[in-house]
Amino acid sequence: MTYSGLDFIILVPNPARSIDSIRKPSATRPQVLYVYTHILRTVQGTLRKSPWFDDHVYLGDKHWSILTGVHVPTGLPVRFSCGDGLPSSIEYIQDYLAEYPSARPLYMTVRLILETRAL
Repeated sequence: MTYSGLDFIILVPNPARSIDSIRKPSATRPQVLYVYTHILRTVQGTLRKSPWFDDHVYLGDKHWSILTGVHVPTGLPVRFSCGDGLPSSIEYIQDYLAEYPSARPLYMTVRLILETRAL
């Protein structure tokens, strides 16, 4: 039983969206989703050819936005998704842990509890 997984974000630049702009509905969103799906299907094909993943790789049903798999030798779950930048939550957590290093064990414990309960 594994207590963690690996999440990969494949960064795909979206030239139609400015980094400094506020997130708004995008006219190019369908094209961006198509590119994301194409990239994730390519990753899926590559991983399925690997003996370490075999057929344990699935592209999610909801908007085809997340590719999940299991590393067979370790049983470690992996998830791939595409985006035009890292989620702001990652930066927030990293800043918080840098400011309050004693919170790291608490963060790891809470994450472990949530993941073991599939939350």
